[in-house]
Amino acid sequence: MKRAFLFCLLLCFLMGGLQAQPTREDYKHADEVAGYGKLAYGTRIEPEWLNGSLFWYKINRKEGNEYVVYDMEQESSSTPLNQEDLAAQLNDSLSKDFKPFKLPLRNEKFSDDLTSFSFHLDGFKWTYGLKNKSLSKEKLPERPDWGYWAEARDELGNDPVTSPDGKWVAFIKNYNVVVKDKASGKETVLSFDGAEGNLYSSYLAWSPDSKKLATYQVRPNVKKYFYLIESSPNDQLQPKLHKREYLKPGDAVPIKQPALFDIETLKQIAVDGQPFENQFDLSHIQWMEDSKGFIFDFNERGHQKYQVVRVNAATGKTKVLIEETSNTYVEYPQLRKWMYNDDKQIIWKSQRDGWFHLYLYDAVSGEQQKQITKGEWLVRNVVDIDQETGQIWFEASGLKKGRRSISDSSLHSKY
Repeated sequence: MKRAFLFCLLLCFLMGGLQAQPTREDYKHADEVAGYGKLAYGTRIEPEWLNGSLFWYKINRKEGNEYVVYDMEQESSSTPLNQEDLAAQLNDSLSKDFKPFKLPLRNEKFSDDLTSFSFHLDGFKWTYGLKNKSLSKEKLPERPDWGYWAEARDELGNDPVTSPDGKWVAFIKNYNVVVKDKASGKETVLSFDGAEGNLYSSYLAWSPDSKKLATYQVRPNVKKYFYLIESSPNDQLQPKLHKREYLKPGDAVPIKQPALFDIETLKQIAVDGQPFENQFDLSHIQWMEDSKGFIFDFNERGHQKYQVVRVNAATGKTKVLIEETSNTYVEYPQLRKWMYNDDKQIIWKSQRDGWFHLYLYDAVSGEQQKQITKGEWLVRNVVDIDQETGQIWFEASGLKKGRRSISDSSLHSKY
């Protein structure tokens, strides 16, 4: 953050036509301003649900981080973690000098019965007994290398996928979809137009009844890069050149076309892909519980249109269930959907009335059945949905003026 602030400050000097070089006092002042954010307390709250009416959160106080457990029924809070004792034990174990409330903990979690508190630190997972003050640790496994975030997914890099009934294995061979009967070992090619420039993705999705198989046919794009110079590497005198994959406005993106296969007839079912030509991305395929169709999200390039689309598993016909449009920008990273009532309905989070709220949709017809939440406040996330009672627990902001809060809402009708 400090580097970013200093860069912006320098840029302002240059664009303002100033010829003088920034002085040491200028940099010192910029550094002081960048640290003002540390003086604002109680601004970072990260709620996590426990069982029943309990949840806990970490909040930044003047003295440091505090871990608070809140009981919604009793409307009371407590701080069960003894940070003084925990810091002392960690210092003895690691020969460190940690201060209470300044502990550099990650992945913190209270147990549901509030008997223990676990966290990651120094390559270990630690468990601290809240009542007996015991402290134990176990070595964490090596973190997998997920690669650079902007790298395109290797569409041919997924492992073969076994059907839910265990009878079939699906995979890509010579850019085409192939299934193998596990009993006989016989392989059957399901597609015949796959090629290096128009391949079928190995991220195959079986229907729950194992009778259908879906994936995307992908037209790859030419990869684009930006370059970085490491001026002073540790292992050599000469600078090093690094490159990172990154698409910029105007660059071609991969184009995906939904593909559907009938395992009983071992034939491909044509899927209408015309509505998805000007695409930025298509999301992962999600089958419905009854295997009668699958859905995916279509994000149009330019982010002025976003759709939830259903594909009929019998006919390959597509239907737009939900659509978000804007003359400027659809805030698609905040859009969310949750399946409800055995996948017959969709609970959809949208900003269409100016505030993020929840809406109920029919997952077959696309009919909007009701707006679940409403008001000059916003829903941040759905925590849980009781499929039997229709009660929704969600995180929200603005219900109480000047503070972030947790509330719940219930569907008025029973399904």
